[in-house]
Amino acid sequence: IEEVEEKPEEVEEEEIGPVTIEGEEVENAWTRFIYSKDLLEDKEYRTKEEREEDERNLYKKIQKMKVSEKIKLALVGNMQARNILVRDSNKLVATAVLKSPRITESEIEAISRSRSVSEEVIRMIAHNKEWTKNYQIKVNLVNNAKTPISESLKFLNHLRDKDLQQVARSRNIPQPVVVAARKLLQARQEKFKPKKPMKH
Repeated sequence: IEEVEEKPEEVEEEEIGPVTIEGEEVENAWTRFIYSKDLLEDKEYRTKEEREEDERNLYKKIQKMKVSEKIKLALVGNMQARNILVRDSNKLVATAVLKSPRITESEIEAISRSRSVSEEVIRMIAHNKEWTKNYQIKVNLVNNAKTPISESLKFLNHLRDKDLQQVARSRNIPQPVVVAARKLLQARQEKFKPKKPMKH
């Protein structure tokens, strides 16, 4: 018979190891994470140099954090922190940015255009019905090579002719999307061509 080791009734929170269930580890750690103002408050910059310098400093600070700290920061941090975290190599961190209650539609617009975020981030944006009501986000997703082809094809029908022509000429997006854009343009042109009068 195996001996069962009795556990003390009260366990200090600090003694509990990371829980493996996704999200649980973050919950346990949440109360212990306190961030400095430069990670929480949105800032206005006077110059481009000032912004870049600040981003470099924030980047160094964020790189030293544990995954669970980064995930919480993705949800509560400022725009500058989100901008760095959405490009994190860890998918849990990057996608947590999209769940932030502070994220704005203009940020989503910029992310949907970005080639330096993961496919998972782009897929999440493409699947969000609220965000894809924004016409520019649809255009950005179709023109982003990281958008799954099935999603890009779904948005093609919503594009205006001018944007569709750009897609049809693009060399940076998957060929099936380019071909579909050309066919759609052709179909639209055929539809609006004046019909020739029939000869009697």
